[in-house]
Amino acid sequence: MSVNLGAIKPGINAALKAYGAISGTVTDAGGTHHSLENIDVVVSSQSTGFSGYAMTDADGKYTVKGLEAGDNYEVCFTASYASGGSSDALGYADQYYKNQPVSGTQTPVSVALGQTTIGINAALVRAGGISGTVSDAGGTQHGLSNVQVRVSSSSTGDRKDTWTATDGSWSVKGLTAGDDYQVCFTASYASGGSSDALGYADQCYNSQPTSGTPTPASVALSQTTIGINAALVPKGSALG
Repeated sequence: MSVNLGAIKPGINAALKAYGAISGTVTDAGGTHHSLENIDVVVSSQSTGFSGYAMTDADGKYTVKGLEAGDNYEVCFTASYASGGSSDALGYADQYYKNQPVSGTQTPVSVALGQTTIGINAALVRAGGISGTVSDAGGTQHGLSNVQVRVSSSSTGDRKDTWTATDGSWSVKGLTAGDDYQVCFTASYASGGSSDALGYADQCYNSQPTSGTPTPASVALSQTTIGINAALVPKGSALG
C-alpha cells in the first residue's frame, strides 16, 4: 500500500471478529454465600490456544473476554488474595469449575463467537493452613527472620511460599486437605540467630535434608496444622 503526501488513502477498512466470553460469580460456600473479591479467574483451552484472565469485583463477578469458539475451556479459580467471605482468616481452597479440585479432571466449558457463556460460578470452601516457627539450633534458639518456607503437595497440586517474620513465625493458608504436604525451609537470607556469620543449612520439616525424603504434614479443611517448626543448624553441620 502506498501513501502520497498531502493525500488521504481511503478504503483501509477492517471487519473485526466478534469473539466469545465467559462470565460468572464467585462466593464462599457458607450458608450466606458472601461474594468473594480478588479471585483470580484463569480460562484456557488447549484446542483453541486461547486463554484469558479476570479478577472478581466487590460483588464476586467476573468476565473473561476475547475467546475463540471452543468446547473445552478450563476455568480455574485461585483464591490467594480472596476477601469478603466468612473464612478470610483461613482462606479458601482453589478449584476448577463445578467444584473440581485443581489436581482432578476439569469440567469443560463451551464458548461460541459473539456470545457470553454465563453462569460459570464457583462457591469456594474454607481451606486449611499450616504454621510454625523457625529458629537457630543453638541453646537459646533465636527466632530467624527472612527464611523462605515452601509448602507443597503432589496429591492436591498446592504449592505456596511465604517468609518468616522477625520472631521466626510463619503461616500459609488457602490449602486443600491432604496428608502429603512437604514443608521445606531455605535460609539464604536468614537473620537473627547466633550463626548469622556462617549462615544456616536448608532443611525440610523434622530436620530432614532437602536431598532426602521430607516428613509429610497433614492439612484438614477449616483447621490450621500448628507446630511445623524448624531449628536450622549452621552451614557445614550434618542434619540429624
